[in-house]
Amino acid sequence: MHLSSVFPAEPLRATFSQSVLIEQWDKSQLAKIATLKKESIFEIGAGAWDRYVASNQDCDPQALSKHFQEQDSKLYLAMERQIRSKVLIDISYTLATVEDDAPMSRCVGELLLAIVHPGVLCISDVTFANVYAPIPDDERRYPFQSFKGLGLLPILIDNCSAFCSAHGISQITLTAADIGLMNLFESYGFKVADTPAGMLGLQTHTGIPMSRMVERPA
Repeated sequence: MHLSSVFPAEPLRATFSQSVLIEQWDKSQLAKIATLKKESIFEIGAGAWDRYVASNQDCDPQALSKHFQEQDSKLYLAMERQIRSKVLIDISYTLATVEDDAPMSRCVGELLLAIVHPGVLCISDVTFANVYAPIPDDERRYPFQSFKGLGLLPILIDNCSAFCSAHGISQITLTAADIGLMNLFESYGFKVADTPAGMLGLQTHTGIPMSRMVERPA
């Protein structure tokens, strides 16, 4: 089971009568992913460092401050040098576009996944959008949601849990962009991370790291 298989491709395609193009990049194309998703690669490294600091009281939390100030997408490499261990273990980026020029946007699905030190599945940039159903500004529940969803988040979470169980991964992480999304993710079993970034996110109501433990199969 490859990391890219977590993306619910067939359920997404079944949602539309139009053809949907699904493109995927893996770790062998990391340079391409880093070009497309530079900010997200930085955030993946930042999350890994945040968790490491929380679980290693003897480390200097400011050791990588320069990379944070620059929002360096190579933060994970600096962390590897700092802890002398692999940080970015695997990565997959999926982009799904409807083959139709009529809607305002063609992007109906996006997902960036990474397995990071110490064997955590990180969900980043998850989007499922019905681009034929825009939401008026005054009706939006979440600031970043321009279109109605596709109801695929439960399938994605289940796929992530199945992948983790199959590969001995015990934790899934993601970041709630705002407090409203935090409540949504809590309904799927995610809790605010007990880390410095978790506490800061609760104070600012934005960028809130959350995690969910995965039960190992009996």
